[in-house]
Amino acid sequence: MTFADKVSVPKLSEEKPAAGAAGADGVYFARGALPTGWSFATSPGVNARAIDRRGQEDTRLFTFNGGAMQSVRLTTNQPLDIARETNAELSLQVEYSVRSAPSSVVTVGMEGVSVPVTDTLRSSAKDSWQTLTIPLRCFAKAGADMAKVSTPLVMSTSGQLTIAVSDVRIASANVPQDRCAF
Repeated sequence: MTFADKVSVPKLSEEKPAAGAAGADGVYFARGALPTGWSFATSPGVNARAIDRRGQEDTRLFTFNGGAMQSVRLTTNQPLDIARETNAELSLQVEYSVRSAPSSVVTVGMEGVSVPVTDTLRSSAKDSWQTLTIPLRCFAKAGADMAKVSTPLVMSTSGQLTIAVSDVRIASANVPQDRCAF
């Protein structure tokens, strides 16, 4: 079509499109809220409670009591397709503060695969806020189906650990995309 063509174009709708899937904006936990249909689930031996960071009860404090494998899972009832985000070299980012260092190996995973984060958590200054950044490619390389993600965060340990989490999101980060151990 050119400007010389005599073509009639119908009037375009000005209606706001329906909202995308919950979590489609990449924000999975922020300001103490989860998208609709999302939840934190804890296994036996993990205590969870809301605490304050930037606002009232905007952060979750997870206490792993040790003795057996325990986990915190962030789940959604509608699987996400984050294959495009994986190809675009985005990362899983978790803002955290270690309150008591881990006594055993800690992993962070997605869809049944995980990466070790023990050294990072042990070297974090106590009660200091940090951002853990894991390239999505790490999970894809380990076998996660990034087109069907219903558990975008699993933190597991058999030891003791107390950690506060204030934000979980998928975002761009200037990190090496092949670094998968922390």
